[in-house]
Amino acid sequence: MSLRAACSDPDVRVVVLTGVGERVFCAGGDLSGGFVDAPLSGHGDRGALADLIRAMRRCPKPIVARVNGHALGGGLGLVAACDIAIAAEHVAFGAPEVAVGLWPMMITAVLKPLVP
Repeated sequence: MSLRAACSDPDVRVVVLTGVGERVFCAGGDLSGGFVDAPLSGHGDRGALADLIRAMRRCPKPIVARVNGHALGGGLGLVAACDIAIAAEHVAFGAPEVAVGLWPMMITAVLKPLVP
C-alpha cells in the first residue's frame, strides 16, 4: 500500500515503515557513479525524497519507523520524519555523505528539530 493510500484509508490507524531483511532499513542515495563530480545530473529525481518527507508530514496518522537495519543518508531522514522510531540494537545511523564533502541538505529540515 502506498503512503498516500494508507494516510487516506479510514481503516488504517498507523503507518509502519521498515526495510526488507535485517541489514538495512534504508542506505540513502548512491554516492558512487560520479555523483560528486556531476551533482546536477539526476537532480530532479532527488526531489522524490523531499516529496516523500512532505507527504509523511502531512499524513494525519502516526508514522512509526521499524528500523531493522542501518539508516544512512536519506534513510536517516526518513527515520527522523517519523513520529516514533523503534530500532534494533545493531542499527547504525549516520550521514556518510559528509565523508565526501557533501552536507546532508535533503534531510537537514527534519534533523534540525531533533539535534540540539
